[in-house]
Amino acid sequence: MLLPTRRQNAQVQLTDMQGRTLQSVSVPPDYSGRYFSISTQDLPNGAYLVSYTSEGKIVGTAKVVVQH
Repeated sequence: MLLPTRRQNAQVQLTDMQGRTLQSVSVPPDYSGRYFSISTQDLPNGAYLVSYTSEGKIVGTAKVVVQH
């Protein structure tokens, strides 16, 4: 996921299509990379949503398809 420059209290969340949060990872405020990755090796094949939140507000959401 491409990260925006705004990173105060930032998190990346992975949810299933029913809205259940499967993973939630805090992005360190001093993280200087533009990309952030989450492991999907333990997930079954299917569609998921990856959301980026900053200061409690959703900044962006993307649909991803996992196929091993």
